[in-house]
Amino acid sequence: MEEWRARSRPFVSSGLDLGGARAEKRCVEAWIQRHDFTVEAMVGPTLESCLEFLRSFDWKGELARYEEALEEERERCPPALIIVENDRTLQVMPMHDGRSHYSYTCVHPLRLMAFFGASKTCNAWAIGDQHRAGILAHHFSGEQAKLVRSLCNLTSSPP
Repeated sequence: MEEWRARSRPFVSSGLDLGGARAEKRCVEAWIQRHDFTVEAMVGPTLESCLEFLRSFDWKGELARYEEALEEERERCPPALIIVENDRTLQVMPMHDGRSHYSYTCVHPLRLMAFFGASKTCNAWAIGDQHRAGILAHHFSGEQAKLVRSLCNLTSSPP
C-alpha cells in the first residue's frame, strides 16, 4: 500500500456549484488508474471530459500491459477511470470488444448505530460501451437510484 502511495500523484478537485439558495458544493475528483498502480489526475472533471478521456485513452495498450503483468504474476490492478463525488465512487474499467466493467460504491442511507453510514457496492460486468454516456450522466447528476437500476438492468440483459 505504501508503494502505491509513493507512486501516486495528487488528486485534483473540481467544485461544482449546483446553484440555488440551498445548493451544496460538490467536489468531483477523477483519475486514471494504470495497471501498475500509478494514477493520472484529471483537472476539472466533467461528464464531457470523462467521456472524451474514455474515448481517447490508449486502453488497448494499457490492457496489454495488464495482461502481461498477469502472465508474469507481477503486482497489478485493473486499469480504470475512477470518478469520486462526495461519498459516491464510479469505477469504469474498459475491456476488449467495446465493453466495460463498472463498480459503483456509495454510502447507503441505512445508518449503523445512528452514527455510521453503511457502504454498498454494485458491480456490473461486460456492459456495452454504448451505455457509457448514460451511466456516467446518472453519476454526475447524482441520480444514484437510476445508476444502480441501469447497472442491474444492463447486467441481466443478454449481450
